[in-house]
Amino acid sequence: MITIKDVAKKCNVSVSTVSRAINNHPEISPKTKIKILEEIKKIGYIPNSNARNLKISTNNTIAVIIKGISNPFFTPMIKRLESEIRKRGYTFLLHKSEDDENELDVALKLVNDEKLKGIIFLGGFIVHDEKDLEKLGVPFVMTTIVNKKIYIKNAVYIGVDDLRESEKITNYLLSLGHKNILILGARSDDISISMLRIQGYRNALEKKGLKENELVITTDKYDDPYTYKYGYDMAGRILEQNLKFTAVYCISDTMAIGFMKKMYENNLVAPRDYSIVGFDGLELNEYITPSITTIKQPVDDISKRACDELFNMIDLKKYEKVITFEGQLRIGQTTRNVN
Repeated sequence: MITIKDVAKKCNVSVSTVSRAINNHPEISPKTKIKILEEIKKIGYIPNSNARNLKISTNNTIAVIIKGISNPFFTPMIKRLESEIRKRGYTFLLHKSEDDENELDVALKLVNDEKLKGIIFLGGFIVHDEKDLEKLGVPFVMTTIVNKKIYIKNAVYIGVDDLRESEKITNYLLSLGHKNILILGARSDDISISMLRIQGYRNALEKKGLKENELVITTDKYDDPYTYKYGYDMAGRILEQNLKFTAVYCISDTMAIGFMKKMYENNLVAPRDYSIVGFDGLELNEYITPSITTIKQPVDDISKRACDELFNMIDLKKYEKVITFEGQLRIGQTTRNVN
């Protein structure tokens, strides 16, 4: 009977290396893995009595798991990621994670079903248990979210510093003389991007001695808040409450566009009646009037770097665990000085 030791001897590697090849473990070079899998096929080794239907795979598939696919912010990222992945000879798999799904559960199922080589996450939550992340067993990159306290192997976090960039754009509104700034966040249970951007807003107000002026609006009923419709609907609710503000900070450009439409329908126009800023720097912003003052994220650079670091991990090369890009304050036509 052929054993795992026979495979190891034939390939001149250790038993543990053979095991890593069989289990699609990331800590093995692609060249060695292919050599071992080919030898297993050649000599007919079956890992155990329950594995007669085992599919030994050399599948070169990279999954991009997206949470919030309706958000146009992700469109150019998906295009660049697909281009970079295919350019390297890998298969590109795009998978949508529903808002009520845990993206890690989705990823684990894909790893098992598709024998993935790696994963790139777009969107999702910032906080995950490291033990759960380690269960993935393949290299992964979290984009658009920066977690500076990551200690597991084969994991990269890349994006802008949402806290710092949010403070930057709030400070811009403060510099224009605005003291009553309303921020429109996402769901109240959002512990990722929305939480960070709201905290950046709060930090800016507190440093100016305006903590008591905080006006934070979130929801607990909306499935997909990073949309035009959410901004539109929330503007209606805000108008009904007769809240007092001179400026609005929407934590995404999509929200800001929807917000402006509802305000326009009520004869309130930016920047005449109020100032408004967004976040993300959507390409659409270049084709609308008035153009929105926003933080532009370098999505192309983030996407390219995400692929570079993922393949560095796959190829057992040196990689950076945390990469932070700087956003650019783009001053549009929706803000004015009230000093």
